[in-house]
Amino acid sequence: MMRTYSPFLLLCFLGVVACSSTLDVGDDQNDGGAQGPGPAGAKRMFVTSTAYTGNLAAHGHGETVSPENDPGANGADKLCQAAATAGRLGGTWKAWISSHSPDQDPATTAHHALDRIADVAGGWYNVDRTKLLFTNKANLVTMPSQEAWSTADELTIALKDESGRRLERGTLVWTGTTTGGRLASADCLSWTDDQDRNGGSKGTVGVVGKEPSTWTDDSGRGLGAECEHAAHLYCLEQ
Repeated sequence: MMRTYSPFLLLCFLGVVACSSTLDVGDDQNDGGAQGPGPAGAKRMFVTSTAYTGNLAAHGHGETVSPENDPGANGADKLCQAAATAGRLGGTWKAWISSHSPDQDPATTAHHALDRIADVAGGWYNVDRTKLLFTNKANLVTMPSQEAWSTADELTIALKDESGRRLERGTLVWTGTTTGGRLASADCLSWTDDQDRNGGSKGTVGVVGKEPSTWTDDSGRGLGAECEHAAHLYCLEQ
């Protein structure tokens, strides 16, 4: 029986085009943020594959740096950058997190997530740039579209982790941030606390794959999640 070859394979054998030893097997492949339909160079957003307790300062080795004096947010930024490096994404990354200076009045030392993130041209896509999540910085103070934040099932959730893997519906993410991008009332004592004790501190969380309005503040959880529990981080490219 005569064997037939595709036009691409014939060109490959003839040396007209480069042959490849790998095949594209779809979205679940760890693609390290390969280019999708989004414009080249478009900024990206992911959720860390690792979950952390509320002491982000300790997990990320956050430093008390003047004038912000905010080791919790500093630690969260380092965790995002480390995750991006592990996922071979390149770029500079910051966490979507609000905090305040430890042991200081939040009213005068608040560091709002929205103020910590710089606007970028073209908005933020998921890591493989197959879906636009937020069109610009102003969009961060509202909510993503239903299409971008699908709640149907895990297979249609556009937001992924740093390696391009899909997230489970209901994944909790530390934010300390209200809808509107400002410091919430619960931030695990400036993200320095994860002790399991009666009446322990709490941290405001967002939810992946639920209603878009809960992306940064799932107010249905009251004051938030207990800080000894583990949650993930949103990371935005700058």
